[in-house]
Amino acid sequence: MNRSPIFVIGPPRGGTTLMLDALGLHPEVLALGAELHRFHHDLAKFPHRHGEDDHFRLTARDATPELIAEYHDAVNRALAASGKGQLVVKISTLSQQVDYVLAIFPDARFVQCVRDGRDTVCSMEDLRLALQAEQDHPRLLGPAPDPFSLWAAETFEHPHLRAGCAWYYHVTRSFLDLRFAGADKFLRLRYEDLVAAPRERLDDVMRFIGLPFHPTQEAAVTATTNEPGAPGTIGFSHSQARGARLNRHVRDLSPEVRVLLAPLLAGPMQMLGYACDAMPDFRDIQAAAHNLGLDVDAWIARLAKETAWLEKQIRAFDPVKVLREPDLPADDAKPVLIDGATYGCHADTRDGVGAVSHAWVRKQNRSFAFADPGSIWPVIAGNLNGNVTLAELVGPEALEAAKQLCGRLHGLGFVGYL
Repeated sequence: MNRSPIFVIGPPRGGTTLMLDALGLHPEVLALGAELHRFHHDLAKFPHRHGEDDHFRLTARDATPELIAEYHDAVNRALAASGKGQLVVKISTLSQQVDYVLAIFPDARFVQCVRDGRDTVCSMEDLRLALQAEQDHPRLLGPAPDPFSLWAAETFEHPHLRAGCAWYYHVTRSFLDLRFAGADKFLRLRYEDLVAAPRERLDDVMRFIGLPFHPTQEAAVTATTNEPGAPGTIGFSHSQARGARLNRHVRDLSPEVRVLLAPLLAGPMQMLGYACDAMPDFRDIQAAAHNLGLDVDAWIARLAKETAWLEKQIRAFDPVKVLREPDLPADDAKPVLIDGATYGCHADTRDGVGAVSHAWVRKQNRSFAFADPGSIWPVIAGNLNGNVTLAELVGPEALEAAKQLCGRLHGLGFVGYL
């Protein structure tokens, strides 16, 4: 492969198809999508994930040597057959699988396409209706499922709330995973900015990729407007918006839905640079839920859980905070293991005898193995949730070792403190 692969990611209905088509117009780019779905969607490849609530979110532990070899072989054969030097892949579920992709392609980079969450919710519902009609049977969700939207599908009948949960899950997981990867690994592109200045923003993307803008890509610039496209045009999807693409939530979302979604979408929308709806008070939420026939207690409880989790992750792994605070935790610090990190231990057998255990932690293409075969890391890792101190996790005799262990992983970016 001549260049590191580029992955176009983002919540469904956020402009990823438009971006893939625009990049695919370049004579040096091989743009792939469905052709590579089997590396992410075929659960037969991941039997160890069966029965897990989050089996849709693949991580570094799912990138086995066999799968890595198979994936690289498929990509290299496709590039060789095409005669092109740059691979671009777009699969919407990769927004929740950044760690997995980087474990397979350590030099991969990402173009993240995002859009106002409220508009995306409307478009996700269009997708659900289109797929439901196409498949001729009821469909609860538009995009591929995730743990949060599946919970919503089991709890509420309103499709816009389910779509809001899906958008939240995609955005928050990819936001954290991309930040861990580093700023040089990704370019974030807002759909609204692309529509406002398509040539300038596409120039930005091409510079990030390392290729010059090509005259054949002018078709994508012309096609990038606020109006729905026609079949066969650049970026066309079979679930096009009805009317203008931007600010469609003003006409398509009921006041009650906007009230219920506001506290959920506020955090990630602000992180992406969007203004969000005013924060409702409890009585407004109660009234909206009553009007829609929803269980307000279930919604508020899940809102609290999700927003607290995101706030905890953002605080624990704030880059400025991590750089300025000492690696060794204070006595009252509550360690947090970064979201998506995998950990455990394995035994090496030498000359057929003498198994030696090694503990490890891994996220994306970065990993750390402990030299001490008796490391307590696998014992405490599962409890590093920011709720308890190390002194509450281990006895006095193991406290210093636990502090040294967390200090080392703090310096490597795997552990943060609250």
